[in-house]
Amino acid sequence: EFHFAFVSMVPLVTAGKAVGVLVLATMDAKVIESGHTQQILNSLSSQAATVVFNARLLADLAAREARMRAEQNFRQMVLDAMGEGLLVVDGEAKIIYVNNRLLRMTGYDRESLYGHSVGMIFHPDQRDQLVDSLTGQRRSTLPFSQKLFTRDGRVFPVLLSRAVAHLPDGTGHTTVMVITDLSDLQRHEEALKLQTLRLKAINRASNAISSASTLLDVIHVSLDSAVEIVRGVAASILLISGDAPKRLAMAAATGPQVSD
Repeated sequence: EFHFAFVSMVPLVTAGKAVGVLVLATMDAKVIESGHTQQILNSLSSQAATVVFNARLLADLAAREARMRAEQNFRQMVLDAMGEGLLVVDGEAKIIYVNNRLLRMTGYDRESLYGHSVGMIFHPDQRDQLVDSLTGQRRSTLPFSQKLFTRDGRVFPVLLSRAVAHLPDGTGHTTVMVITDLSDLQRHEEALKLQTLRLKAINRASNAISSASTLLDVIHVSLDSAVEIVRGVAASILLISGDAPKRLAMAAATGPQVSD
């Protein structure tokens, strides 16, 4: 608790913008009204206003940088979480960005890729055509189907799509490339094709067995169908002998060395 007789308020202004007010309490009005005191107060208020303005400016800049970093981290997280490989090349077809998926696909690290030609991660047979197309040296349609060349020399098929973005100052362009691994898709297609062939073979076997007239015909059809379904080389059927339950007797066989 304190006592005062007079209150003076001095605006805090900097660069023509009011940022606050200085409130001063005194017991004597003469102190405030003197010219010397007014000069001191004006100087103090100007300095205080400048400090407040700069502090707010710095806080605003820090908040903007924090938001930018958060947005950048979010975009980076989205790009790295993509199921496809992503890379960006400049006008000379040199790599300037890759996401984590592409690093896993190729086996390289970023330091080994940045600044190098994008051709290093594609098959040598397609490398020159790809680079020439990206740099504009060859006006030709780039095939969507490409072969990726990994660090350890493995080659696997990929699907390539791209989009060109021109720089704001008009001095060049960058190319964004999305690369999809087709090896898993091809394996799934082959498995599905094999399953379809097996189902067709089973259907043919069922029809043949249904139309067989004798036990021997059923046995031969079953053998041939079993070999076809599993892509086997040979097969045989052994039946328990009626006279000797502990013995198996050859009923039929099929294969390259079996003769009638």
